[in-house]
Amino acid sequence: MPDPALTGLCEKHGIQLEAYSPLAKGAVLEHPVVREIALESKRSPAQVALQYLLQKNISAVFTASKEEWMRENVAILHKDRFRMSDHQMRRLDMVSVACNRTSHTLLAEA
Repeated sequence: MPDPALTGLCEKHGIQLEAYSPLAKGAVLEHPVVREIALESKRSPAQVALQYLLQKNISAVFTASKEEWMRENVAILHKDRFRMSDHQMRRLDMVSVACNRTSHTLLAEA
């Protein structure tokens, strides 16, 4: 999940943020809030996490170890489009803050 300070910095400077390994090797999928929103939305936790990034205008580079998972993930771009509510997005924003792994050294130097 993206660091709000980093996303703000990128927006300020017109930098397109890209999430590499946006599912954190599956760790994001186990977060209780992600799982709750997945149930509410009738989507997979991966789809919720990826949709969150899309709604934040963050590009995502993702892979999957199984073809069926890749099809499921890509489906949000085509046939299985959905939009999360503002409330769901705010809940995920809190997950983003809690799961932040970004070094603040980069931000301090900007």
